[in-house]
This record gives sequence, C-alpha cells and structure tokens, in this order.
Amino acid sequence: MRKLGEEGGGEGLERSGGGVPRKPEQTSAPFWRSPQGVFLISAALTVFCFLSHILYLLLVEPSPYSTLSKERVFAYSSIPLFIGTGFFLSAILSFRKIEFYSTFQIIAFLFVIVFGSLSIHGLIGFIMYLLRTSYGL
Repeated sequence: MRKLGEEGGGEGLERSGGGVPRKPEQTSAPFWRSPQGVFLISAALTVFCFLSHILYLLLVEPSPYSTLSKERVFAYSSIPLFIGTGFFLSAILSFRKIEFYSTFQIIAFLFVIVFGSLSIHGLIGFIMYLLRTSYGL
C-alpha cells in the first residue's frame, strides 16, 4: 500500500498522471561484473595461484623440519595450480568479451598467458610425476 503524496499520491494508481518522473534503470553492470572487471580479477587470481604454488614449494621442500613426504608436498602444492587453471580459462574468455583493449589490459593479458601456461605446465609435471612413481614409467 502506497502512502499519499508518494510519486503522485493515490492508492492503486500506478504512475497515472502527475508525480516525479522516475530515473531510468541503470543498464551498465557494476565493474566487477563487467568483462573488464572479471578479466582483471581472474588475471590477478591466476598470478596469485601460481605464486602461491611456488611459495609453498619454497617453504616446505628444503625444510629439514617438514614431516611431509615428497608426494604429499607435490600434491598440496598442485591445488593452487588446479584453481589457477580455472581462473586462467576465465580470464581468456572474459578478455575475448572486451570490446576495446587498453594498454594495461594487454599487458595483464600477457601476464595471464605466462602464468597460466606455467600453471598448466606445472599440472602436467605433477601428473607425469604421479605416473612415473605409480607405474614406473
């Protein structure tokens, strides 16, 4: 039930007659939902996932105090690679939706290609390591 005086007043009269004109609906999506926003977030997360993989390997592998086996260290460090591969694919798909590219977006795309391909290469290396140790290849 509407109050009297709200946009022309009167109950049940949906914009018939006077009143204040309504603002047009906002047609543009927020930045984080636009292709540019999705691309930049996916690009940052792709780089972050690969660097967290490297950081984990550097912190755990040479440590004499670690009680984890080598297989577990490789398995745990490959989790960010799997996640980063998903963000890599998302970044490529959202980059294709952008109509006009800025210089910053092209540079970010180059970083995505580099770190995304390194993530895929790391996953292939982890799978090859598992095959080698399991089947003696």
